[in-house]
Amino acid sequence: MQAELKKRLPVVLLMVVVIIATFYDWIVGLDGWMAVPLEITQAWKQALEGNFSSEVVAELASVIGANFLHAGGNHLMGNMLMFWIFGAVVLEIVGWRWLFAIFVLTGIGAVVGHTLLDPYSPIPMLGASGIVMGFQGAYLGLSVQRPRGETQVWPIAHPVSPSQLAGLAIFGVMLDFMGVTGLGGSNTAYGAHIGGFVTGMVVSYLRRG
Repeated sequence: MQAELKKRLPVVLLMVVVIIATFYDWIVGLDGWMAVPLEITQAWKQALEGNFSSEVVAELASVIGANFLHAGGNHLMGNMLMFWIFGAVVLEIVGWRWLFAIFVLTGIGAVVGHTLLDPYSPIPMLGASGIVMGFQGAYLGLSVQRPRGETQVWPIAHPVSPSQLAGLAIFGVMLDFMGVTGLGGSNTAYGAHIGGFVTGMVVSYLRRG
């Protein structure tokens, strides 16, 4: 176990940061970090007009900050579990620098996707689900570019085949498309999931080899 943790240290560090931010939010409150599509849309318009006040910059920064917060324990645990699985396999393929790049870019892509779906919604959005889907999209993109061998994902006893991981990624994004079309009704930010997934695939094609 210790060897696995050391091997996946970048993933562990990112998970720790997200967990600490989430618990800090539960205790103290980080409402300004939540992404509100209406406020982001307004801030973006002001930025295009040359207004880069601290309020505008802080609102635009929520496209990153919202990814570190979670609504509840199940939300946090589910995201961290999937992050551990797909973050680990992506790290194994592309290394820690691209891991951090995918983390940041897919988080932004997730909030942008959610905002584009309903730019005038006043309902806040938060959670790392978009980043998790981003890693799934990145893995799928990397697998399409070059065949991958089986991956050992601790604590699963046996190696996991690329087709199983890719199938899980495709199944997840299909559920999100169903949600967007009204077939999966819930308060899930499906647009964020799709935005993160698509961004992850795009980033995977920027990384050659």
